[in-house]
Amino acid sequence: MLRKSTAIVRHGRFARWRHAVQTGKIRDDKFTGHFAKQRAFAMTNDEQVLLTCSRFSVHALEISDREGHVRTKEVIRHPGAVVLLPVLADGRVVMIENHRHSIGQTLLELPAGTIESGEPPELTAGRELIEETGYRAGRFEKLHEFYSCPGICDELMHLYLATDLTAGQPDREATEQIENRIVSREEINQMISRGEIRDAKTLVGLYAFLARPHQ
Repeated sequence: MLRKSTAIVRHGRFARWRHAVQTGKIRDDKFTGHFAKQRAFAMTNDEQVLLTCSRFSVHALEISDREGHVRTKEVIRHPGAVVLLPVLADGRVVMIENHRHSIGQTLLELPAGTIESGEPPELTAGRELIEETGYRAGRFEKLHEFYSCPGICDELMHLYLATDLTAGQPDREATEQIENRIVSREEINQMISRGEIRDAKTLVGLYAFLARPHQ
């Protein structure tokens, strides 16, 4: 059983007090006026760590619903990640065939990886590109930021265009089953239209690629 810290207990009391104010059991004009103006869900500061893993953690939040009832919602806290759009001089894209153990399938994806603690996203981009594909980029351009799955997770993904590429040897993790695959713009269009790209971050990156003018 998890033991609540003093801060969690204190914040829990705050949540109960707030609920009493909102339901009229006690009166606090400043508090009720603030929430009448907001007319939105109110989140408390309650956040309890349920599980800590190597790349993410699972937290339980206490939030108030429209009626002022305090409810618990589990969310995943993630340090963020980068997605690479590596484009060769001839306009083709370096992709990877990546076996995903979580679904038991091999997906065609853009290279990507988790940001290490204190690491700037652009540094992560260079490191992950080498590790997964063996390519080194002479230039990175940040195209976009997006949340991968905001309903349950705060992972912010940074999409980088990588150009001026030089081929080399990858440095993949022991459990990774990855093979490079070079694809043309026409092939990308065809694979998307046939529903063959099933990885969300890859679809974001490839649509960004297709929206760019031909070089």
